[in-house]
Amino acid sequence: MPYQLRQLFATIIVYSQVIEVGALWERFYDDLSLDFGYKYRSLERNAKEEMVKFHTLKRLNDLLLANGSAVAHFEDLPQLREYPHLVLDLLLQNNLIRREMEGYNHDVLQETVDQEYLLNEEQRSVYSMIINAVDNPTPGKTLFFVDGPGGYG
Repeated sequence: MPYQLRQLFATIIVYSQVIEVGALWERFYDDLSLDFGYKYRSLERNAKEEMVKFHTLKRLNDLLLANGSAVAHFEDLPQLREYPHLVLDLLLQNNLIRREMEGYNHDVLQETVDQEYLLNEEQRSVYSMIINAVDNPTPGKTLFFVDGPGGYG
């Protein structure tokens, strides 16, 4: 039920002319966050309150984004930027972002670069074009599509 309430809340604040969005938030916060209150019930008081509010805001923001808005558009609502460490934790749960944050094995990368001499003329031409685009970026002007059989990288 809290999900549906958050959905309704998002719809109301996006499509109605609510003057005091913050007051509406405060009035219905307990109902909007009920599922997260249960999910994080085992945490200590302050940690629980922080997690519940963050996740309630995050889910509300997701619903607002689907309607062309965001929590940031409503100044009297609590803001996600108040929880930078939780935003980062949430992003790190995404494996692609985690891999980018943790980096690559530099020895393997260096080994790959050291094998440049093995490229044929056509491969070297493509390689040079891509390296040049990385070293001298022209935003919005360069796009590469690399196609090949599976297992080639």
